[in-house]
Amino acid sequence: MHEPTECPNDSGHTIDSDETTAERRREEIETTTTDDTPTVVVSAEIPENTEWYVTVTCGGFAPSTGDNAAYRRVATIRRGTGSAEISRIISPVTVETVNDWNAELNVNGNNIEVTVTGDAVDTVNWKTRVEYTEAT
Repeated sequence: MHEPTECPNDSGHTIDSDETTAERRREEIETTTTDDTPTVVVSAEIPENTEWYVTVTCGGFAPSTGDNAAYRRVATIRRGTGSAEISRIISPVTVETVNDWNAELNVNGNNIEVTVTGDAVDTVNWKTRVEYTEAT
């Protein structure tokens, strides 16, 4: 049986059947950016021979200006015995008052990564929620 990956705020939901085990987890992360450099807020390794359905919901707020943004990224990410790859991306949602900000869901080697990017001038406070459903 597959051993679950430990995550903060692990919801502990597991669904079993004769052929598939699906596990759901959730992380919530707060971070601050002070420039326009992408900042990795989540990096999670995808085990071999699994598929993850990942939903990222992220909001940013600059207290000094009132600028704000909200993002939703959804993808199916698969890893066989090689590197992980995004197999499907569902239409991203972006609502922002500053076009330079961003939140991204990517694959880097065997890891999924969620990054946020603020702007060069303002401090941006970010809250990110990542929900994983893993099937083996």
